[in-house]
Amino acid sequence: MKKLIALLLLSNAFQVSFCQSDQTVAAENMGGGTFAMYTADLVDGEYVYGFSTFKAYLKVEPYFEHECKEITYSIPESNTEEMYVPSEYGHVITYVKANYSGNEEMVKKYHALDLKESQRIVFLEDYVYILTNWKNHENYQISRILKKGDLKGLAVAKETFAAPKKMKEVCHEEKLKTYFMESVAKHKEVYPKWIAENPGAEGKREWAIKTVEMEIKALNDAYWKTEEGQRILENQRNYEAAKSGGNTASNFKILNNTNDDIYVITELGTSSRISKGSSGSFKCNTKMYRCYLNGTSWNKKGEFIGGGSNSDCGKTISIN
Repeated sequence: MKKLIALLLLSNAFQVSFCQSDQTVAAENMGGGTFAMYTADLVDGEYVYGFSTFKAYLKVEPYFEHECKEITYSIPESNTEEMYVPSEYGHVITYVKANYSGNEEMVKKYHALDLKESQRIVFLEDYVYILTNWKNHENYQISRILKKGDLKGLAVAKETFAAPKKMKEVCHEEKLKTYFMESVAKHKEVYPKWIAENPGAEGKREWAIKTVEMEIKALNDAYWKTEEGQRILENQRNYEAAKSGGNTASNFKILNNTNDDIYVITELGTSSRISKGSSGSFKCNTKMYRCYLNGTSWNKKGEFIGGGSNSDCGKTISIN
């Protein structure tokens, strides 16, 4: 019982409100449901719009911090389901893509978020904008545009024909530019007072991620000390030594040139995190793969990166 009380006190200590009259209110006003989806492709520096026959779905649900919202964006036809959370404190300018980090117990305790800074959502008037390649409010790309409604039958054919001209006339780029200018100015106005009223809130997300990483490391370290863990490590050492003819000293590097942290994983299931702009060093005869989130754990093996032969020794392989 004492442990439970301590956890509740810890959780309450970090409950802060940072939702003003901003994107959270816009998301709540828009609400969830079925949305028609429009494409936006950059061709020679200009957007060319089209209509997609795929339908998008949004859920607008309570976030764990007071009146804030959590957005779920999904496209069943492409097996897409993404979570978005408020990106700023004081006045929310965008919603940012995120995954909860850690196991189920850690998620409930810390709500640690692994943010994918390059992907954002903006609710503006009748539209929802899916933005990619986000660097800042002046440097991003429109990927998809959603409008609430479920078009069927002849309406789909009509919209497919009308969409390029119709969407161009809406002037989406200009609308977003104006919105960001006003919203960034509002954030600068609101934030000083807000942070003064919520001391310590700014570092909350960083604290949660570091705490989860420390707990995961402690769990991993404890596992590798067990009899089973030691046996797997020994098998891995023997495998690498046999593949390299006894030479396991040479390494190759994986350089993360993306805008987000990435995870990599060996054939035996050992995963590592490489921060954006950083590199990781690995035995040149160890096959390394991209690693993706599987539920709440980073253990899903993806595309092959490199390693597995002496030919990669001394190389740096970039992930862009």
